[in-house]
Amino acid sequence: MGKTLIKVSSWTNIVILLVFVSVLEVSAMWAKMSVEELVKRSNLIVVGELVSIKTLTSRQTDSGKIKIKEVIVGDKNLKEIFIAIPSPERALKSSTDITYKKGQNGIWFLRLKETGSQISIDTLYLADHPQRFQAKKNVTQILQYLHSQPQP
Repeated sequence: MGKTLIKVSSWTNIVILLVFVSVLEVSAMWAKMSVEELVKRSNLIVVGELVSIKTLTSRQTDSGKIKIKEVIVGDKNLKEIFIAIPSPERALKSSTDITYKKGQNGIWFLRLKETGSQISIDTLYLADHPQRFQAKKNVTQILQYLHSQPQP
């Protein structure tokens, strides 16, 4: 019994690989953080609403303005802050991009972003993990926990 071998060109292999890769659903995996971890990894924790979003000059990042209702951790005099949001207009998108919409209201666990010269905002924060924003329905429970903890 003889075996028949089919010779497949390298181009055919590449096409098969591209088709296979293009049909795969790819999504980001995030490690769940406890409230304690969120607090430790946050420079600023506020209750507030995302009231506007505008495109920055880099077109890679948008700026979202959060109107603050309460500062839990951070400068108690803050009335508004800005967060970096991946722009929907940027050429390369990532499965790790987290986008927010105007009107989102809740508690924000934010970390400070080092800004580059292309960004016209002095202080910019990141909400770069799905748990860094908790919707209004979760605020009471989280606030009870945070208010029961000693302040640094």
